Amino acid sequence: MKGKLIYVSDSQCGWCYGNGENISMIYNTFKNDFDFEFLNGGMWVGQDAPRGGRQISDYINARAPRLTAITGRDIDPAFFGLIADPSQVLSSLEPSAAIVLIKELNPEHTFTFAKEVQNALFKEAKPLDILDTYIPILEKLAIDQTQFTNRWMQDDNLTKTHKEFQIARGMANGFPTFILEQGDKKTVLASGYFDVQAMKDHISGIKAIDKKEIGGEFCEIEGDC
Repeated sequence: MKGKLIYVSDSQCGWCYGNGENISMIYNTFKNDFDFEFLNGGMWVGQDAPRGGRQISDYINARAPRLTAITGRDIDPAFFGLIADPSQVLSSLEPSAAIVLIKELNPEHTFTFAKEVQNALFKEAKPLDILDTYIPILEKLAIDQTQFTNRWMQDDNLTKTHKEFQIARGMANGFPTFILEQGDKKTVLASGYFDVQAMKDHISGIKAIDKKEIGGEFCEIEGDC
């Protein structure tokens, strides 16, 4: 039976950014062996989305060295300036809606697009609630800009996005979470950041060994990173 590998992530989640290269390598290695699904977790949505400010900037900045030490992914200092701005709202809705739309328009680019969105935030300090952030990514991946622009934040796409949040929250208590689905059975392969070689070995032997959970640091579902 060909199983499905489900990755539950959130664009505002620092540990998801740290795991971005790893999940891309897993996808590229096993995309011909398993079906893959990317689910947006909806970590910070609506009233739960925090406004930028010095407090949240200092909080995340204090934890960034640990993330970098474990994952090898640097966060640009300009990011902390961006989220210190009180006019910024750190919302998961807009980037999630963008990914949901790409899943429909160009599903083969889903994982790459999601990684590029997080790079835009954490490496380039670009806000994720404006169209200009996405245009260079669309150009890079040769995705139809007109379709994206016309549909990104429309009611139909937002409805699909909120439904995806509900599905994701039924599977994951934090982000990232990596799940194997075989028939009616779902097995958590990782809760949090994972070592890519260990995960490759685990998936390669998935039919021969007992399923076990591996993983480490993650962003809790309420957004405590």
